[in-house]
Amino acid sequence: MLVVANSVVEMARVFPSAGSFYTYVSRAIGPRTGFVTGGLMFVAYALLVPAELALIGTYTHDILAGYGVQIHWTIISAVFAVLVVFLSLRGITGSLRTALALFGAEVVVIVLLSAVVVLAKGGAHGLSVLPLLPTESPNGLSGLALGMVFGILSFVGFEAATTLGEEVRLPARNVPRGIYLSLFFSSA
Repeated sequence: MLVVANSVVEMARVFPSAGSFYTYVSRAIGPRTGFVTGGLMFVAYALLVPAELALIGTYTHDILAGYGVQIHWTIISAVFAVLVVFLSLRGITGSLRTALALFGAEVVVIVLLSAVVVLAKGGAHGLSVLPLLPTESPNGLSGLALGMVFGILSFVGFEAATTLGEEVRLPARNVPRGIYLSLFFSSA
């Protein structure tokens, strides 16, 4: 992910633009390929919110079903959609405060789980590097592939800072900084 981020950072330094990937590809390869890239990015961003709402709905449904509560995933997704619209209408300050509070809670939960489960119990192998070896994957190569997909998708969205190329002071410095920081925090 650092290699990809570095490539994006270098393009953002040379071509600060709100068009981000459209501009980068147009200047590097050509306008036709840039047009296709811009269209694909538009479609990807348009589908991202419905896909995430569906994932939140199904995941929350499965968690609640484990406790015997049956609520259809579409109802859960609709509740989260209303929450997203509400936060959007409140403005950027309220949205950022909510996001930071949720991110802080996420970090606390992950750190506590890591400390309790991994360090206190030591896992199935005690404190060793054995669980980190590829040969220990319970599902073989497919388990490693699934882990790689999960790991890569955990970083989705780090490139969003590129669209601020025309709106920030000193874009050649601040946009790359935003990309690296968002990559770092998405890995946390």
